[in-house]
Amino acid sequence: MVSTYTLGMAVLAVGVIVLCLLLIIPPSSVRLAFRSFERRTGTPTAAMVVASAFALALLTLGIAGSNAGGGEFDVVDGLFSVGGALGPLGVAVGLAGHTMRSRLGAADDCTTGNPDTGVVAVDGSLTPIDGTFEIPDTDGDVLSCAYALQKDRGLTSSRPVWVTVAEGERTRPFAVDDGSGELRVDEDAVSIHSGELSRRSYSISLPEDEPVPDDVAAFLSAAGVDSPEPPRADHRLRLRPLAPGNTATVVGEYDRVTKPSDAFWGVSDGDGPAYLFPGELDSVRSRLAKRSRWLTGVSALLTLVGVGYVATLFLP
Repeated sequence: MVSTYTLGMAVLAVGVIVLCLLLIIPPSSVRLAFRSFERRTGTPTAAMVVASAFALALLTLGIAGSNAGGGEFDVVDGLFSVGGALGPLGVAVGLAGHTMRSRLGAADDCTTGNPDTGVVAVDGSLTPIDGTFEIPDTDGDVLSCAYALQKDRGLTSSRPVWVTVAEGERTRPFAVDDGSGELRVDEDAVSIHSGELSRRSYSISLPEDEPVPDDVAAFLSAAGVDSPEPPRADHRLRLRPLAPGNTATVVGEYDRVTKPSDAFWGVSDGDGPAYLFPGELDSVRSRLAKRSRWLTGVSALLTLVGVGYVATLFLP
């Protein structure tokens, strides 16, 4: 039987762990991380908050149960409790991936020149509609770019600890063209997962006390982000662009997205979410299916094992 004192000390221990993490990663960066994670994976912030609360509760019970009756929280207890605590987070991400798969599975494959009504899935090359914009350290212009300005907390001299201080995405209207026609995509019509299923990204270093390059300062200003001029700590700008000519898949409700006199038809969210992913349709469908199945299955197993182990700690 776990005493009130043991349970209280377990709550205190987890509280200290959370406090130490918040000293390393400020609350503002945690909120940004949740929003960034939601944009990249489709996992709602509320789902991650609930999963995090469940994880902390399971970890607390694991510590309390292992210390009941004069026992001690050892490595084995830690592995099972931490593994079980991480499981719900993976389940939340996996279920969000299942939502994307369901939307993609309900869509009719079609060409951009002759799309069907209803929910459609098309892939093709990206082409500009209303121009492009420049980003630092690239030879050409882009149509969309996810960015994250990060700062080194300076906790160790051997390895930087990066925390995000600003993040977001800049996008211009563009079209998906497979050779048969064009389908318009607007920033506010779809959820653009520029980081999903793609590794096309790079970083620009902004060393401490050195002037921020003009092109970086111009990009941050256009995004509404204050430039760290000059940086009082090492910074870096992470960029993940989509450029004209890149192949992408768009899933959503087929509809006219501009005034009737315009030539463009396109996609919107309609009765459900609309997505844009880098890559061809078959590749996107395959990767989403693999990620969702493995992540959900492994995470659910970790959760069940962790809950089962913690439960045994409370058995007489």
